[in-house]
Amino acid sequence: MKTDYGVLNFFRGKVFLLMLIFSFEKTLMYYLMTFLPFWINSVLAVSVFRIILSAYSFLVNFVLFFVAFYYACDRGIVIQEKPAGTLISILVGGFVGTWIGGLTAPLLLPALGVKDFSFTYGLSMLPSVMQQSLPSDTILAIAAMLSSWFVLKWDEKLMESGFKARAEAPPDIILVSVLYAVFGILSLCILPLLIFVPYIGTELWSLWLIATLFPLVAVNAVSQIAVAVGLYKGKRWGWLTAFAASMISICFNAVSLTIYGFQPSSESFSTLVFLTVMIIALVLNIITIIFLLTSSSRHHCRIVNPTKPSP
Repeated sequence: MKTDYGVLNFFRGKVFLLMLIFSFEKTLMYYLMTFLPFWINSVLAVSVFRIILSAYSFLVNFVLFFVAFYYACDRGIVIQEKPAGTLISILVGGFVGTWIGGLTAPLLLPALGVKDFSFTYGLSMLPSVMQQSLPSDTILAIAAMLSSWFVLKWDEKLMESGFKARAEAPPDIILVSVLYAVFGILSLCILPLLIFVPYIGTELWSLWLIATLFPLVAVNAVSQIAVAVGLYKGKRWGWLTAFAASMISICFNAVSLTIYGFQPSSESFSTLVFLTVMIIALVLNIITIIFLLTSSSRHHCRIVNPTKPSP
């Protein structure tokens, strides 16, 4: 019996590379968000850019990260067949990516105009960054690959049980798809209006604001239209994305209504408009959840138990 102790054969190259890239980007994003007050003088501008950067961080370091590991690692088979090599590749990739990012950021930030910043101070933050990001990124990468493997086995069980999805989308799915398509199109219509965003302090920061908002709104619009198409075609990822997004939105709407509804200035016109929008959004998200959970919607998107006969 031949035993192979080669390091290159033991490592999962694709897993290592993905982890390195995302850890590097996440570390740079962390440094940038931390030192925004040293770069921008306006408190309002710092708050706005932190919100925008948080949205980018969520899209890249959670959504794109999950999707990359879900699809790029052989449907999770790699973690099933070689769990030790996969785990070590994730840990080493995250360690190397974080270190490269931690060495790059202290060199990059002074070039961007960050004041009162030294290379030594930036490097001293690196252990803290690694403690925060490496465990969570490792768990997320493993969860993504296990999810891919789980879905693969789920589809195999559905085929064995003789499951057949409906050719036509039910009215429940059509309604939810239309809602997503409408909001996606409305988001696209907002893009040309971004040039009228009010200035924040100086013209330069106003241009930066437009430049960062434009792709964010575009991604949101395209994503909603993609979910609409996915739901209509019976894609499981479309159903899961719509369900997760609605649950998160319900939580956000409920918290917003609770916070702003009991403020002393809750009778002002702007607050009333905000509360009205939150109530409408809450109702729409609850309706979306109800329609997604109907048997016809779940059957169309293959969110069913393989052991149950098809209706």
